[in-house]
Amino acid sequence: MKLPYLPLRGILKPVVEVSILGPRPARIRALVDSGADFSIFDSRVAAYTGIVLDPQLQRSATGIGGTITASGAWIDAVVARRYLHLLVYFMPNMPVNLLGRDNFFLYFRIGFDEVNGEIELRYRRT
Repeated sequence: MKLPYLPLRGILKPVVEVSILGPRPARIRALVDSGADFSIFDSRVAAYTGIVLDPQLQRSATGIGGTITASGAWIDAVVARRYLHLLVYFMPNMPVNLLGRDNFFLYFRIGFDEVNGEIELRYRRT
């Protein structure tokens, strides 16, 4: 499925709509980031949707601002009309929700078309 890039801070980027299923469903946008080792959402997403973080799922994340511990949870979501079961880590003050390589990229073959401003998500049949 080809999807147009969406604006992120005024610049078109490979951003997709994510429908989070669960106690309190929500729709958010997330950047498909081939440079992100794992998926990270802002902790406000977990608070709003009622996602319970698993104390066993913690990992350190290092970025420009230093290292912080992120808490994780398995979530059910829909992206590009496909049901996904994703491991997502949550951190405070994330400026952008990120879909990273660790498991989001296992669901799709992903192509970035910068010339046409499109992202192609081809579902992998397992």
